[in-house]
Amino acid sequence: MMFAWQKGLSAIKDDVTTQLAEHWSDLVTGFSLNENGRKGLKKLEKRFSIEEIMESMRIAADTYIIFQDGKPTAESVEAAWKKVGGICTTRRMDAENPSTSRIYYIRGILRNRLSYCNELIALQLLRQAVDANASIDSLEKHAKEVRNWTQWTSDMHEYINSFNPDPEP
Repeated sequence: MMFAWQKGLSAIKDDVTTQLAEHWSDLVTGFSLNENGRKGLKKLEKRFSIEEIMESMRIAADTYIIFQDGKPTAESVEAAWKKVGGICTTRRMDAENPSTSRIYYIRGILRNRLSYCNELIALQLLRQAVDANASIDSLEKHAKEVRNWTQWTSDMHEYINSFNPDPEP
C-alpha cells in the first residue's frame, strides 16, 4: 500500500509539472520546455505554489516575449523563461514587504546609469534608507539624478545616519 501511495503522489507531481509546462507552451505558442526547462520547473514547484508559478509565467511572457512576423522569437522565449523564478521570488517578497519591488527597481536604475554599482551594497543601503522612513519616490529620483557610485553611497550613508546617529563616545 505504501508503494502504491508513493507512486500515486509521484504521478500527481508529474501531472502538475506537465500541466504547468503546457501552460507555458500556451503562453509562447510554438515553443515548449525542454528537459532542462522541466527540471527547472520542478525546482520552482518545490518553492512556489502553482498559482505563483502560473502568474509569473504570464508576467514573464507579457513582459519579455518579442514577436517577429507574429511569432515569438526563440531568444525572447528563452530569456522570458529565465525570468520566471526571479518573478516568483520578487512577487512573494513584495507581498511580504510592498517596497521590495521598488527597491529592486531603484537598484536597476543605479546598475544601468552608473559605471560601477555594487548591487548587494545598493540593496542594503536602500533597505536601510526605507527602514529610516525614506520616501521610495525620493530614493528613485535620487538614483536617476546621481552621477556616480561614490556620491550615491555617500548620500545614502548621510541620509541613514541623519535618522540613526551614532552614539557619542
